[in-house]
Amino acid sequence: MRLPSLSLPSPRLAIDWFADLGARRVILYGLWTVALFVLFLFVNFPYQDLVQQTLRGLDLGGVELQVAGTRFAWWKGWEIGNLKVLPIGAPEGTPPLLEGSSLFVRPSLAGLIRGQLKGLHLEGAMYGGGVDADVVLADGVTRATVDLNGVNLGRIQPLVDALEEGQLTGRLSGTMTFEVKPPNLAAGQAAGEIEIKGGSVAGVKVREMQMPDLHFPQLASKFSVKGGRLDIQELHADGDEVKLNGNGQVVLRDPFTDSVLNLKATFQPGSESDVGKTLIALLPRPPGGRPDAPVSITGTIAQPRIR
Repeated sequence: MRLPSLSLPSPRLAIDWFADLGARRVILYGLWTVALFVLFLFVNFPYQDLVQQTLRGLDLGGVELQVAGTRFAWWKGWEIGNLKVLPIGAPEGTPPLLEGSSLFVRPSLAGLIRGQLKGLHLEGAMYGGGVDADVVLADGVTRATVDLNGVNLGRIQPLVDALEEGQLTGRLSGTMTFEVKPPNLAAGQAAGEIEIKGGSVAGVKVREMQMPDLHFPQLASKFSVKGGRLDIQELHADGDEVKLNGNGQVVLRDPFTDSVLNLKATFQPGSESDVGKTLIALLPRPPGGRPDAPVSITGTIAQPRIR
C-alpha cells in the first residue's frame, strides 16, 4: 500500500508569505494610526477659536452672536453653549433678543462630500423648550425651516419688556420658515403657524390702568413677515374670560414697543362670562354698535388705541 505524497511549500514561498503578512500589518497599523490621529484632531480641535473667528466675520445687519463655549459632540455635530443674539454695541446687561442654553449644529453631509457648506441642521434647548431647524445655503440666500416645541413665553425678554408691568406665561409651539439674504436681514421674509397653550397675562397695566388677569388655554395664529411688516392673517384665542378673533398688520419698529398697529378684532365673553362681559363693555364703540361688532386697534404696542 502506497501512502499519499505530501508536498511542502518551498522555503522561498514561506518567506514571501510571512513578508506579505508583515507588510499587511504595517499598512493596517498605519491606517489605524491615521484614523486615531484624525479622531483626536476632531475631538481636541480648538472649535471655540474657530467659532469666534467665524462670528467676527459675519455681517448680520445690526445684531451680533455671542457664544460661551463650543465642543465636538460626535454624531450630533458641535455643541454651542449659551448662544445669545444682541444688538451691536449693546451696553453690558442688555437683555438678548434671542438666546439658547445649548444648541447642536450638524453640517449637511451632502455638502461636505463636495467640500462645501450647503446646509446645517440645528437642534437644542431654548427658553425651557426645544428648537429643531434645517438651514439651506444657496446662491447667497439663507432659507430655514424652524420647529418650536414648548417654548416658555415668560422667558423671552423682549416679549416681557413689551408689557408695562405684569407677568406673561404660556408654551409656544409651531413651524416657521425664513428666507434672508445677508447682510440685509430686514429685507427677508418669513411665514408660520403657531399655537400657545396655557397662556395668561396677569398684573398688566394699560395706560396706568390695572387690567384683570386673562387666561387663554388655547391660542393659534397664522402670519407672515415681509418688508418690515407683520401680516396677521388669522388669530384665534379661546380664553376663559374673552374669546378673540382678529387679523391685520403690525409695522415693525425698533424698539419693538414702538411698532405701529393696524388690527381688527372681535370679542365675545368666554366661560367666565361675568369678567368677559365687563371687559367687553369697556371697549369704546359708536352709538348703537353691537357688542360683537369688530373694533379697530391702532397706535403702538406701548400705547394701543381701541375704537
